[in-house]
Amino acid sequence: NEPKPDLDIKKLYQLLRIKQPRFVKWDSRPGNAIVKEDETVVWFDWEHAGARNRLDDMAWLLGDEYVPNYPIMEKRLIEKHLPSFADGKSIEEARTYLMVYGTFHMLVRLGLIMMYKTRDDKKWWDIDYCIEKDKIGITLECAERTCSRATRWANHSELTQPLIPLLEAIQLKIKDL
Repeated sequence: NEPKPDLDIKKLYQLLRIKQPRFVKWDSRPGNAIVKEDETVVWFDWEHAGARNRLDDMAWLLGDEYVPNYPIMEKRLIEKHLPSFADGKSIEEARTYLMVYGTFHMLVRLGLIMMYKTRDDKKWWDIDYCIEKDKIGITLECAERTCSRATRWANHSELTQPLIPLLEAIQLKIKDL
């Protein structure tokens, strides 16, 4: 029985409500991109594209379970690219949206990892199989990485800080699976 977070749903709704919808890929994961020889990025797998907040694409990319957990590099990337995705928000407003939305996005990814892990054979999957077959990262490393990053991001806002005890409880359970 994990602790139930006491979230301010009204404030979360106000923060995450899409005020200036823009075209986004909304599945901008590393597995859906290739880098060409000239270093341009080409995206594919567009079934989730639609009108959302541009910051959602940053959250999908940086919160993906395959992205290494390097907080210093993550901070540099956010500082460099956040202004391009802010859509008129102040940098701090954009950062808060990114961290809050990203925390929930990572909870969804973590939920998918855990669902597949506990559903079938209850074993962690082989990372090479996951990558080759374009699967969610059903590996211990991916689960721990996602949980750790989500905990760090949740700490950014008082709106998501109530999720930290839940994430910490999940982190402990992951090690025992």
